[in-house]
Amino acid sequence: NIPNWNYFLECGYFHDSLNGFAGGQWGILWKTTNSGQTWISINSIQPYTLNDMYWINASTGFVAGGSGRIHKTTDSGITWQTQIHSSQRDNIKISFINSTTGFIATATYPAYTPLILKTTNSGDNWTSYNLSVRIDLKDIQFINDNTGFVIGGAYPYYYNALLLKTTNSGENWFNLSPGTVNGLMSMQFLSDSIGFVVGAGGTILYTTNGGITFVNQTTTNIPSGYSISQNYPNPFNPITNIKFDIPKQMLVKITIYDILGKEISILANEEMNAGSYSVDWDASNFPSGVYFYKITAGDFSESRKMVLLK
Repeated sequence: NIPNWNYFLECGYFHDSLNGFAGGQWGILWKTTNSGQTWISINSIQPYTLNDMYWINASTGFVAGGSGRIHKTTDSGITWQTQIHSSQRDNIKISFINSTTGFIATATYPAYTPLILKTTNSGDNWTSYNLSVRIDLKDIQFINDNTGFVIGGAYPYYYNALLLKTTNSGENWFNLSPGTVNGLMSMQFLSDSIGFVVGAGGTILYTTNGGITFVNQTTTNIPSGYSISQNYPNPFNPITNIKFDIPKQMLVKITIYDILGKEISILANEEMNAGSYSVDWDASNFPSGVYFYKITAGDFSESRKMVLLK
C-alpha cells in the first residue's frame, strides 16, 4: 500500500521486475524500486488527474491526463515537460512500439470525436489522425511495429462498440466487428495472436488469430447440449453473426467453406469452456454466393448454409 494516500490511483507501469511508477488523483506520482514493497512520492503534476503512463526506461517516461495534457520526463520524474495541452478530454491512453514511436488515443469534448496522435521522435512532435465517428476511445495497444488496435464506445460507454485495427503503424485504421454492441473499455494482447478485450455488460472478447476474428462468450450458463444456430442476418452483406453452445470444456473449431467445399476461413480453433458463444464473419473480401459454416467439438459436428449477397 502507498502510505497516507486516500485518493484514487488510476494508472501504473513497471518497466522491469523492480522499478515501477503509479499515479492518479491530483497528479501525484509514486515510485518503487523494490517490486512495490515500498513507495515514495517523487513529484506532483497538480491539479490534473493522471489516467495513463508509459515508461521507455527508468529515466524516460510519459504521463497523461487533465484536459489533454501529456508530460514527458527524462530524469525519472524529477522534472516534467508538457508536450501537449489542448481541449481534449481527460481520458487519454498511451502505447509505444519502441523508444521513439508511440501513440495516444483520446476524444475531443463535447463532440466525442476520436483522435489518434503519433510520434516518431519520443514525443517531441505529434501528428494527429482524426476518425470519422462519434466515439470515445478507451484504449490503444500495438502488438508489433505495424499492427495495433483501438477500442471504445459511445458515451456512457455501454453501447456502440468500436474496434479498430491498423496494419501500417497507424497510418490507416479499419473497422473490425467485435460481435457485441457493448462499449469496449480495456484490452491486453499476450502475443501477436492472442488477445483479450473487456467491456460493458460483462463483455469478454478474445482472439487467437491476431484480431482477424473475436469470439464473445455471451453466457457461462452450461447448455444442455451442443448446437450451432443459423447465422443472422442471412442473406448478409458483408458481416454475419454465428452463435453456438458448448456443454463442456473442449477444443472447438468453427470453419467457413465455399460452395466447392474449400476451406476459406477459420473463425475459432481453441479450447473453450462450457457456455454460449458468438462470432462474426466478415466476408468483405469474398464474392457473393453460397457458403457453409461448420462447428467441430469433440465427436460433435454440424454444418449450415448461408448466402452472401453484395
